[in-house]
Amino acid sequence: MEGNKDRKHFLSGGSANPRDAKRAKLRSARTIMANNQEPALRDGRLDVPDFLAARKYEIQQMERAMQNSRQAAKQRAFQSLPRVLRRRTASHNVKRIPKRLRKRAEREMADDKTPALAKKNKKLRAYARVKQLALERRLQRAAGNKITKLNPNIVYNRAGVNELANPPPGKAKFQHRQKDKKIWLPTHVWHAKRAHLETRWGFSVVKKPTQKAYRPTHRASNLAGAVAWDKSYVSTLILEESTANNGVLQKVICKLTNNEKSPAVSDRYTTGGRSWQGLLFDEKCNILGPGLIYWSKRPSDDAPRRVLVRAHPAMFKAIFAFFQLLQKESEKEEFTIYDCRFTIGSIDITGPASLPALASVLKLQDDDDHKLSKLWKTLGSISNTESLPKNVVVTLDAKDPRFSYPPQPVRKVRSEDELVELITGWPENEQLLVKESALFTPDTLNESYKNQCSQKLVERRKRAAGPGQPVKTSSDDPKIPVILFKNTNNSWTVLLPWGWVLPVWHSLLHLNDVHIGGVEQEHQIAFESGRLYFPDDYPGTPAGVAAEFENSKERKDTWIRKPASKRVSYSRIKIREGKDMKRGEEGSPFKCDWKFLARVVKNAESDAAVEIEEDITAEHILEELKQVNEKETAVKPATHRLKSNKSVYECPVLPSYVRFQNVLAKSGSELETETGIDKLEIIPVRLNFVQRGSPSAPAHIYRLPEGFDIAKHKKHNKITDDKIVCPPTNHLIGFVTTGTYNLMEGNGSAVGSILATSKGQYCLVRNVGSATTRLAKWEKITL
Repeated sequence: MEGNKDRKHFLSGGSANPRDAKRAKLRSARTIMANNQEPALRDGRLDVPDFLAARKYEIQQMERAMQNSRQAAKQRAFQSLPRVLRRRTASHNVKRIPKRLRKRAEREMADDKTPALAKKNKKLRAYARVKQLALERRLQRAAGNKITKLNPNIVYNRAGVNELANPPPGKAKFQHRQKDKKIWLPTHVWHAKRAHLETRWGFSVVKKPTQKAYRPTHRASNLAGAVAWDKSYVSTLILEESTANNGVLQKVICKLTNNEKSPAVSDRYTTGGRSWQGLLFDEKCNILGPGLIYWSKRPSDDAPRRVLVRAHPAMFKAIFAFFQLLQKESEKEEFTIYDCRFTIGSIDITGPASLPALASVLKLQDDDDHKLSKLWKTLGSISNTESLPKNVVVTLDAKDPRFSYPPQPVRKVRSEDELVELITGWPENEQLLVKESALFTPDTLNESYKNQCSQKLVERRKRAAGPGQPVKTSSDDPKIPVILFKNTNNSWTVLLPWGWVLPVWHSLLHLNDVHIGGVEQEHQIAFESGRLYFPDDYPGTPAGVAAEFENSKERKDTWIRKPASKRVSYSRIKIREGKDMKRGEEGSPFKCDWKFLARVVKNAESDAAVEIEEDITAEHILEELKQVNEKETAVKPATHRLKSNKSVYECPVLPSYVRFQNVLAKSGSELETETGIDKLEIIPVRLNFVQRGSPSAPAHIYRLPEGFDIAKHKKHNKITDDKIVCPPTNHLIGFVTTGTYNLMEGNGSAVGSILATSKGQYCLVRNVGSATTRLAKWEKITL
């Protein structure tokens, strides 16, 4: 081993730096050998044969040095790519290389005699299906029958009026993949080549990009750049009054927010300049999860009110049933429900470059107001939207982004005078940026699809305009209604028609600063920001219980697949030593076992010994896994009759043992749990480790034992010799729902829930399957 190290050190020129080693290699390759003496010159006479031989040797050495220098500095086509575009098989498969470099790669493979990958004459099922459809059309034409479209049922407006909407049928060649399965988003085919997809909530959603994205997501969302998601799977409902000013929508929203004097119906939000974001409830006053409510601006006081409600698809069934229940309670149908899940799509984007990216893609029509165009350009140059009002809304009519493709980045730096003028004059600017949107009515929404150009026609108009020249638009070109919602700092939600999501997405992702994200990236950004992520961090909601069930099942499957010698033995692990020595994990090691915590609290109130479940062994887990597989149908999409024959995704009906404190304005149905006590009241908290360590779900959270010296373990950047002993079982107060190393904080942190009766600011955290206990400081998160 030492000899190999010395040899590598010698070949690198005595330097361990790779850059110096490459420089030494180039220097050695460019060295030309030459004779220091002239053997052909002897006693003043020139020996011609020896002279020619010496010159021949020098010429050969020069040619050899030139060849070595060329080969030493040479890079193959796949080596000249950035690391994010490199592929393992690019050295022998030119299809793994971008098209602009494929011809060069083919020449290099021919020169090096690299065996190329043999072409496969594989015809996909989609190709055969389209070929069969073309044959049927030819037969119809030969028979003289009228030829119909391949898919006559495709219409852009799929809103359901007082009933569930029909899902989009999709393209003909992909229908066999979507039949009786998940629903595809508008950008599904684009994401299929660039990301990992999974079926959740009845949709095929993006899980994560194929490229490494953890650190790039952190940089793009906080330092420079932006991260974008196709959030068209988020449910959108629109309520419209039957008669103007009957006040029914205000009552509905008050019941939905479980507050008779809800701020969502105040003048601050009903004028259309702000969106309300908060918790939504069902008819039994049980929390469902976070949602968004936006009132459309009315053109006149006599016009009927319209309100838009956006919620997670895991909550859609309960909200839709709640609205139908309120509709039945009234003598007449005082309001109409529009199911716009497949009519209105959405794109979420976050990061310092989010607003400039939207401004470079969403161009206003040429005949729009000059003041509005100038204001939108100034607004798009802001890289930090903290100075803008909270929950601000912008409504625009944009032109087809394909006419200005590829988009040009806007100038991000504006003069301070323009920014000060923008902020100080916001009440006046709000009148320009807010108007009645065409998204709220089906007829006006369909106007955006009239005269929609095909891609061939777009390319023809771009060629007619000339290279580098913008395409001239006319009044006949469609206008895209767009609504922008500000969520948090540098985070925006874009609502637009379902059929326009893909063209806008293509232009948006063409920008270098914008990266794609999935469900995991959204969870990561929420965690780094210290916010709760729905539904994983909402254990007291039906969607949170279903998410925890799925996560625990995945952890079980991962544990079962490992051999016995490679997995943690939860039945033998020592949690604590000494007189309170305990072997075996407390509760289930795969989930946040709130049922176990309820039993601990019950026994603590009665001063009884804590009843610990039987030891968890492989046999018990395998038996439990069989029972879960038998009941697997409970978590699959089920068909429900909600005044319609369409199917809707339903969360599994699983028992909940906890609820958030102080979110119920009035007591709902107080159902006792299996432990014989009421549901535990919990509060969401943010945990920061005092020293090293990284938590992970479902870690256990304990209160500090009596006499615990906090100052002794608060020394930063110093490892103490005294290990923290895990407290007894009756000190358990909660669980971690999300936890890992936080790149924003630079240490381990977590988000979890603890008992509402917990006191103090510090707690102890222990990962499942480990006896190591860490000191952490907790802080309550406001819902």
